[in-house]
Amino acid sequence: MEHTLCIGDIVCLYSAESNGYVFAFQSSAFHNEVVVGARQDKDNPDFKDQQVFAFEICVANRYKLNKRYRKLKAKLEKDEANPNLSSHVLQAQKAANAENEDNELQQKIHQGKNLLYGQVIQLRHLFTNKYIHVSSSTSIAESSNMAVELQEYNAKHAQFKIMPMYKVKAGGVVVHADDQIVLESVECTGQYLHVSDKHLRKISIYDRSHELNLSIHQSGFKVCKKYKPAPDDDKKVKAGDVIRLYHNEIGAYLVAEGLFNNEQTEDVHLRMRPVDQSKPKTMFPSSSAITYWEIELQEGPVRGGVLKWEQQCKLVYLCTRRYLSVDQSGKVTLISDQLDPRAVFCLHPVIHVSLLCFNHILRFFSIVHLIFRWLGCYFKPGYFSF
Repeated sequence: MEHTLCIGDIVCLYSAESNGYVFAFQSSAFHNEVVVGARQDKDNPDFKDQQVFAFEICVANRYKLNKRYRKLKAKLEKDEANPNLSSHVLQAQKAANAENEDNELQQKIHQGKNLLYGQVIQLRHLFTNKYIHVSSSTSIAESSNMAVELQEYNAKHAQFKIMPMYKVKAGGVVVHADDQIVLESVECTGQYLHVSDKHLRKISIYDRSHELNLSIHQSGFKVCKKYKPAPDDDKKVKAGDVIRLYHNEIGAYLVAEGLFNNEQTEDVHLRMRPVDQSKPKTMFPSSSAITYWEIELQEGPVRGGVLKWEQQCKLVYLCTRRYLSVDQSGKVTLISDQLDPRAVFCLHPVIHVSLLCFNHILRFFSIVHLIFRWLGCYFKPGYFSF
């Protein structure tokens, strides 16, 4: 059923206490805390990247062989001249790799199976590709609680038992979308993920958010289902995918220039990239950051799934995290307001070509603006491709 949650589903966790989503927008090891937004729009929160508050439901992974490998590797860094230790590290590395492969296999086996109350899971953060962990240090907002952080490795600290918020549901019952849940730590039995009462303020880069920590007091989270992956979805364009827009008739990429939180240096334009056989890199698609756009559905960043032809969507420019739009004069530009109807487009199919030499498929399409479509005003005369 569509309303049931399964292993592998992409979800968002909404806290009714702070009226915000669990998120993190830093991938560094130093700023690895997890926070909860405050007073956010439930259907259309102001997140410029929808990956920052999306989590994948994973089965509990094995971790002991990787833990042993990390310990031996740390010892080897202090005693690099020890030959016996080096051989032990190599053996431990092979065992850790085998454990990782087994974890991936188990994830594939359980993919799509119903999620049950009482089941032990891990939550993988899509933006950082790290798991939510219980830290060994204390919370910076509430000293009586333990801190929660993001780490890339598996551990018992990253395992949580999913439990119902209210006693109307019991263990073994299927978890449904929009259920109120609590997450109990497997390592620290009787302690739960908890939303701090006060904002972090100036003690963190997330000064306007609440801290997510571990406490004996439980906090409830509403599980918002974002997307249910299918086996063949890797070949399809989905909400949250990063794409390049290439104008086939003039051989140019749709680009702009600037950085988020700074002034924009160049507005939206088409930049030509002529093919030069003396320069092999021009024979392949551009890898420059200024060519990257992210797809977001018109309903907002909480919604996900495979993008369909003529489905309303928005295009977010990754460098500035602003939305592609067309103003009243017909000029193509970028805006920061995600609710502005001028930022809504839809893609219309034109032709479908397979390029075997590059081992990928080009999908040619036209970009139609929703407001000006009755005038026949296309974004730019001609066809684009991913």
